[in-house]
Amino acid sequence: NMGGLGADVFQIQRLPSFSFGQLPPEIQRRKNLTLAHVTALRELLPQAKQVGGEVWDGGKEIDSGDNNAKGVEVSGGTPEFFTNNNLPIGMGRGYTEAVAMGAARVIVLGASIVDVLFPATNPIGQRVRLGRLELVVIGTLERQGGSPMGCNPDCNASIPISLFLEL
Repeated sequence: NMGGLGADVFQIQRLPSFSFGQLPPEIQRRKNLTLAHVTALRELLPQAKQVGGEVWDGGKEIDSGDNNAKGVEVSGGTPEFFTNNNLPIGMGRGYTEAVAMGAARVIVLGASIVDVLFPATNPIGQRVRLGRLELVVIGTLERQGGSPMGCNPDCNASIPISLFLEL
């Protein structure tokens, strides 16, 4: 799974990406990683080209007023999210450090979500609803297609990590 990220990228996460059966108690008791951990790792690893944080949640719904995308995987990330996950921006832009840490009400949409919500319209600058939040579309991801493991970045919507953590 991590091979798709590139040879020079690694992840630190609380739980294994895949597991079969119940996780052992020592793994279940691990504490959540926090945004403070990301900041500390940035300071402690000056030799790293970039250190980013991200959080994920699936099965969400995004509404554009006229259309509705269901089963969306929502990620919250720092600016490094896009390069760390090999998700190039197609149109518009990702977010800056100030936007990511300031809980700005913005969103970057995957290509399949754009197809559903804005089939004949440029999505940049449009407004969408994610739960109770109204967000402005600042960017889109290049179309990627699905992977054999069922992951499809085209069905991902990314918001600033601080906004995600507020929710």
